[in-house]
Amino acid sequence: MKYHEIWQIISSYKFKSLFIRNFLIILFLIVIPLIAMNMIVYHNMNKTFEAEIESQNNNSLQTVVDTLNNLYNDTNRLAAQLALQNEVQYYLYTSYYPNEGVDKTRSLLNMYTNTYDHIHSIIIYSEQKESVITNQYFGPVQEYADQTWLEEYEKIDKNHTYVLPLKYDNFFPYFLSVIKPVFIDGNKLGTIIINLNIRDLRPVIESSSGEFFDSIYVVDNNTKKVLYNKEISLFQKTFTDLYDANWMLTSDLFYAKNVTIEENQMLVSNENLESLDWSVITLLSLNRFEEQKQHIRNFMYTFIIFSIFIAFIITLIITLRTYKPLGEVISVLDKPERTLQAKNKINKNELMYIYNKIKNNYNNRLDMEKELDDRLELLNKAQMLALQAQINPHFLSNALETMKWNAMMLTGGENDLSKMAVSLSKLLRLTIGSDQNIISIGTEIELDKKYVHIMEMRFKDQFKVEWNLNEKLLEYETILLTLQPIIENAIYHGIRPMKKFGTIVVEIQEHEECIRWIVKDNGIGMHKEELDKLNTHLQDKFNLEGTHVGIRNVNHRIKLLFGEEYGVKVWSERDRGTKVEVKIPKYRSKII
Repeated sequence: MKYHEIWQIISSYKFKSLFIRNFLIILFLIVIPLIAMNMIVYHNMNKTFEAEIESQNNNSLQTVVDTLNNLYNDTNRLAAQLALQNEVQYYLYTSYYPNEGVDKTRSLLNMYTNTYDHIHSIIIYSEQKESVITNQYFGPVQEYADQTWLEEYEKIDKNHTYVLPLKYDNFFPYFLSVIKPVFIDGNKLGTIIINLNIRDLRPVIESSSGEFFDSIYVVDNNTKKVLYNKEISLFQKTFTDLYDANWMLTSDLFYAKNVTIEENQMLVSNENLESLDWSVITLLSLNRFEEQKQHIRNFMYTFIIFSIFIAFIITLIITLRTYKPLGEVISVLDKPERTLQAKNKINKNELMYIYNKIKNNYNNRLDMEKELDDRLELLNKAQMLALQAQINPHFLSNALETMKWNAMMLTGGENDLSKMAVSLSKLLRLTIGSDQNIISIGTEIELDKKYVHIMEMRFKDQFKVEWNLNEKLLEYETILLTLQPIIENAIYHGIRPMKKFGTIVVEIQEHEECIRWIVKDNGIGMHKEELDKLNTHLQDKFNLEGTHVGIRNVNHRIKLLFGEEYGVKVWSERDRGTKVEVKIPKYRSKII
């Protein structure tokens, strides 16, 4: 088979073609499960990746918190050590302080400020002397340049270490001032203040997290003021003014949450310090990890595209190998007469089996065509026996028309004879005058009603016919004279021998795949032996001898045309009546 012929087949059958079917099978059985597994792996890797980010975030936050706690504890410890120095105690407790004590104290303070880069200055204040010693100044407190701490000191009434955000001389630099008051016997003698420069704290705090976070905030839980951020300009700003998110400040010891800030996906974490009523809030942009996720997604997309491409190649190879023997089968189907008569060598494989099946089917078809011709011939013979139509229909119709007009002339108008002549004429035109074996159910009903009209005029006040018809079934088709012989049988063999008024009921019922005619009468019925004999004859292929020839004729014609599963069946009980059921298919074609 040529490649262009294969493409022509695929184009013709589209999604029903063998190529598409093979492709879909490989796609659903191999590729899609692999893609599903790939997506599961991607999902798990993504979860693991997110868990690693969260773990690193928590560890880095804990490191920052530990750094701040250590910073506070070390500063508090340093202030306590200074308070225990002899020179410092002598300065705080006495009203006189010699110059050599001042030099030693300032030398000690310079040692600490030079050792710790983040310590800007240390202030020792004597309330008794109303003077201060710093690493750069000694003298009255009123003349000291920075007075911002003094107001906060005067508010202290407890022996407790305080950490306050202050600005040097209310301007710059910015401090976190650790204020440790000195008490003796409940009396406040002075204080030691260690000023931590916010700018110099930045390397200490930022490096503790390995610069993992995009932003670190230290916030006072009471005032909601920013105590630390690498952006110095944010010092003492209200945190809730920076971010419209009060939920970021919580009493929980720790929490982490994904939020959207200025269209950026952020992981926000918060942890409270143990020793201070502060919170450490960290912001981590998740967008920076998007590139790594994109690499994973790109790999997944590449794998999916590659899998589909491989499936396409495999499908193409399988289809080409399948189409070769299939082409031989198609050539047999296209020209069976020439191919089957030729002595071609066929390999003894599945193709030989198909070849033999095609040969048998072809021979069976020839046999069936011959049998069909025979059945049609028998059908025509049965039709002629049913109608006994050896008289010219036009002659009979014209003769009946003449009888109608003569009867009307004699009586001066319509009468029973003229009406009977009209009904008989129409009946003959529908039966003998028709060259069709198949008519609509509606036409059959019309024919039967003409026949019943004739019989009602002939046997007045002896019977009536009730019609229970399903209107939507009238468009289906049946064989000519399906019902008339059965109604005739009911009148002559059921109602008339009864010698009293009878009723015939005609019904049409719809079932799933067929239509059932039901003709019931309340006549004399049949004995069981006679009924069994009739039903036995109805099973015979062709038997028109004996009584009830009309019923058997209908049964035989139905079986010839529609098949053995259709036909006539009779139920009857003596002195109770008879029921005849005719089963036909739902048939619409106008061609035999």
